[in-house]
Amino acid sequence: MLHRITGRAVKCGPAAISAIAGMPTHEAAAVIRELFDRPAVNGVFIDELAAALYEFGCAPDYATLAANQWTFAARGERFG
Repeated sequence: MLHRITGRAVKCGPAAISAIAGMPTHEAAAVIRELFDRPAVNGVFIDELAAALYEFGCAPDYATLAANQWTFAARGERFG
């Protein structure tokens, strides 16, 4: 079940976490900033989204590995 998106952060990553985990977007953005040592959240990669959801007890399923491979390729890095 998806939750109503609430909070002060307006970017898509925190909004997705808010909808899935049911917390305000500004709390989701704070977790992303803390996990990845970022001063601001203007966008997130799928692996960052998955890590933040894991922190809230919403462990992503089989899609995580494929998404990580795509993310690393988009960054020009090698996965694995």
